[in-house]
Amino acid sequence: MLVLQTSHANKFSYLISSQKSCVQNYRCRDSHDWSINGELLDTPVNAVHLGIQRDKLSCSGTKDVVPCRIQLARQTVYSLMGAGLYGLNGVNPKVSLHLIRCYVIPRLLYGLEVILLSKTDISYLSTYFIKFLKRIQHLPDRTANAAAYLLLGQIPIEAELHKRTLGIFRNIIDNKNSVERELAFRQLAMKTELSNSWFRELVTITDLYDLPSPYNLLNHPPSKAS
Repeated sequence: MLVLQTSHANKFSYLISSQKSCVQNYRCRDSHDWSINGELLDTPVNAVHLGIQRDKLSCSGTKDVVPCRIQLARQTVYSLMGAGLYGLNGVNPKVSLHLIRCYVIPRLLYGLEVILLSKTDISYLSTYFIKFLKRIQHLPDRTANAAAYLLLGQIPIEAELHKRTLGIFRNIIDNKNSVERELAFRQLAMKTELSNSWFRELVTITDLYDLPSPYNLLNHPPSKAS
């Protein structure tokens, strides 16, 4: 594959930088040397690909993603404190929620809708988000989580993630004759419930909200409004 990339780059007269490229080996204990344009490539434990932190030590390869997203969201909150995004004597909680939906949630959930998260990852996200909402409303930690959500009219962070996942699937449905749509048909037909397939995770989400199955949605796409 590296040979094909090099050939394609030489054909169109551009250079692939070996300093900005790397190779990650998954589920392979043997060490190999990879080179491009005659230069060796690094084989790091962690690397960023399409904005997602990848590692080769965990089973999913994405164990560092959620901690990085929480850290990024926390930094975003700190940068918004000048605009009044904090608890007591800050802006109105409804205004704070608007700022959270516009700036904090997109950075917290960026890229998470296309990977499979473990229950531990979901737990970390939910714990951070509910504590943050309680701070915004100046509520004690012992306040019921349901009350913190209901007072602001905000859905849990897991539900926000489900919305984004369903939105990605809606875009796949719209792309007729695309590779992603053909892959969706194959994965839904071939993969079992125990497989680590993103499309099988869609089945769990649609069952949770009593929605039509993903396979039915592929055959009978709903309107954008519905």
